[in-house]
Amino acid sequence: MPKIREIAEEAREVHLMINTCYHDQSVVNARLLRERLSQVG
Repeated sequence: MPKIREIAEEAREVHLMINTCYHDQSVVNARLLRERLSQVG
């Protein structure tokens, strides 16, 4: 997640969007993103 971290260091607030409309992929990808972000702090 280096690009997200780089943006977060330069911005007051960062919003991430996930565009996955196939079956349950939005839920699966959101969960995965949450887990990865919590690992990097």
